[in-house]
Amino acid sequence: MEELKKTFAGYEEFKQTLDTELTRTTEGFVRIGFLLKTARDNPDILAGSGYAGINDMAAAEYNIDKTMVSRFININDRFSEGGNSDRLQDRYKGYGYAKLAIMLQLPDGINDEISPEYSKSEINTIKKEYDAEQQVTPLEVLAEPKDATAGTLTQTEQVFYVVMHNEPELYRQLWESIPEWKKYLDILAPAGEAVYIARVSGAGKFMVSVKADGITVVNMRDASDREQISGEGFIQLYGKLFAHDEPTVESKWKALFREDMPGTAKVAPVQHDKKAQVKKPKVTVTRQDVKPKKSPEKEPDNPVKHEEEQLRGQMNVGDYPGVVPENNKNDTDAADTVPDEQQKKQCIPYRPIREAWHSAKDSVPDDDRYILISVASKAVPVIGIYDEMHEEFFKDDTKIHYAEAWMELPEPYEKEGGGNGYQENT
Repeated sequence: MEELKKTFAGYEEFKQTLDTELTRTTEGFVRIGFLLKTARDNPDILAGSGYAGINDMAAAEYNIDKTMVSRFININDRFSEGGNSDRLQDRYKGYGYAKLAIMLQLPDGINDEISPEYSKSEINTIKKEYDAEQQVTPLEVLAEPKDATAGTLTQTEQVFYVVMHNEPELYRQLWESIPEWKKYLDILAPAGEAVYIARVSGAGKFMVSVKADGITVVNMRDASDREQISGEGFIQLYGKLFAHDEPTVESKWKALFREDMPGTAKVAPVQHDKKAQVKKPKVTVTRQDVKPKKSPEKEPDNPVKHEEEQLRGQMNVGDYPGVVPENNKNDTDAADTVPDEQQKKQCIPYRPIREAWHSAKDSVPDDDRYILISVASKAVPVIGIYDEMHEEFFKDDTKIHYAEAWMELPEPYEKEGGGNGYQENT
């Protein structure tokens, strides 16, 4: 095996060496997935081993649980050449296992815009925004109020309208710039590439990917819905939306957005600089999401706290007293959350150990051991793990939404003097 160097001429040589090793590591994960998949699909390979399947073998021989086995196989399915080989596709070389594990959960239309230069944290930011948008139903999107510009602007124009409104300093810099693509690129993406994420009311969330050759707008609700704009095309689009028909940027802002321009603190996207001493994120999530509004109601004399707005079909943890710790419930009417003894018997077929529960908002497990997880939409807790890499709770390979609390599993029962603990009724 080639011996690694201990001294380097500088950062660039060090990074090139590290990139090479990370690429080898990633290719190793693809090859591991290929081998595990081969054994899974060919039972004769394990014949005579004493193992019922590849999951049992991996756990016993390598301490790899079935969740990791599945992840190795899925990485091979998604990122190997042809989806079933021991070679990593060229387009995914240089990412590393941690990044690919996150990208595994994103559609190709979004992954196509993510280069190896994006950090794990930046890719995870994109994933979190994507996951959040998937929780909004099509009916909820349709119910959202449409912006006044919806009838006059195309979908892509609306996206840039929202991005500029949410990033006033970015708007100022572009408005004051010479209308050249290179100048615009330096403002939008100083490091050569960047991502902006914005939500258009009544349409959903969009990802704006900026690269040297132009801009791609991807619909995060349907990543196959995408529009590519050349540098020259962006100049024309920007001129249409933000033409210099007002004497100052402030007056143009007011004419365009019908409000005074906010103070211009530096809020333009900061990005990961290629120089070692500067580490800035490439991903900017522009915030001004619009949710469906309800008609205003008169405030009662004795106001009470209301529960958070929930997705359609989501169940309330208050419907299942005792499943989650008392200090992790929403404050609601006593009549709704304090059932009588008969109701308790109908809801809870066992006695919960409340002192052992930990709020998922306050703490999470420090490794991926199996734990008991209380889920807002389920009456009975489930057994799963906390994946630190993705910062999510999982049951097998399925992400758990609305995890409210967790607790350690009890020790396995052992009968005094041995035995299996079963006892015949007499």
